[in-house]
Amino acid sequence: MKKKVYIILIVIMALVIILTAILLIMNLNGKDSGETDASPSPSISASSSPSPTPSAETTVSPSPSESIPPSDEELLVREETPDGILYTISPEAELVYRVTINEPILEYIGNLDGQTFASLEDGSEYLKISFIPDAASGEIAPSFLNSIIAFTEFDQSGQETVRGTQITGEKIAANDGVTQVEAWLIETDAGVLAVVISYTLSKKDLQTAQLDEALSTFEIKLEDAEDWAVINEPQTGW
Repeated sequence: MKKKVYIILIVIMALVIILTAILLIMNLNGKDSGETDASPSPSISASSSPSPTPSAETTVSPSPSESIPPSDEELLVREETPDGILYTISPEAELVYRVTINEPILEYIGNLDGQTFASLEDGSEYLKISFIPDAASGEIAPSFLNSIIAFTEFDQSGQETVRGTQITGEKIAANDGVTQVEAWLIETDAGVLAVVISYTLSKKDLQTAQLDEALSTFEIKLEDAEDWAVINEPQTGW
């Protein structure tokens, strides 16, 4: 009889232990599922900026600071006028020149061995103005175009006016059967100011008209002179 009582007590104690364990497990699971993190959720840093949204319209005309490379900013000033974009350039020779460009027919693309204004549709069409210090036009004229075009025809016609102006220079021209390059080498006390145009022969009428429009606005003066030169004679500042 005592043996049966012991067995019953052992079974009851085992059941109590099992039930107690089950309750403890259930209690722990409840805490894990219902407990919230006391630490604050991470906030967006004040220095963070949202991703930029695309603008509704993309402008095709770059701003002056975008169109002028940083290395040119001290030499070149860009100004919008009713007739186009007026570029005033000061090479290192106490000399200043300016030209008005009808954008976007021609665009300023940088100082590529000279301030260059080119067509974005035809790379053969451009106006380039450069300064060669301590040079004489007659001496550099025969070889000046050698680095510009591999020509098959060359002509040196002497002193001629830059088309549309009264500024004179040693005129040279060359072509390779596809592209024509013309240059006026304007002699000054400090060196030669070279005005170069290039165009595709098959588009000569259209492109020369566009380039001549720019050439006709070309003006020069000494840096400290008050007035712009109409002709390059001593009384105009040379």
